[in-house]
Amino acid sequence: MTFDPTSLQSFSFLGLVLVFLGGLLTSLGPCNIATIPLIVGYVGGSQDLSRGRSFVLSLAFAIGLAITFMVLGLVAALVGG
Repeated sequence: MTFDPTSLQSFSFLGLVLVFLGGLLTSLGPCNIATIPLIVGYVGGSQDLSRGRSFVLSLAFAIGLAITFMVLGLVAALVGG
C-alpha cells in the first residue's frame, strides 16, 4: 500500500487524522510540558478546592491552551499563505 499525497488536497478523513496526530505530536514540546506542573501544583496545592472546582480549573486550563494553540496556528497559516 502506497501513500498518495493528493488525497490530502481536499477534505478527507485521513487528512483530518494526520493533522490531529501532528498537533498532538508537536504539543509534546518542552515548553508545553513545562506548564503541566503549574496546573497540578495549583490545583493539588489548594486545600479548600472541591473535586468539581479542581476539574473546572483543569478543564479551563486545557481549553485555554487549546484556544491559544488554535489562534497561533491560524495566524501562522494566514501569514504563511
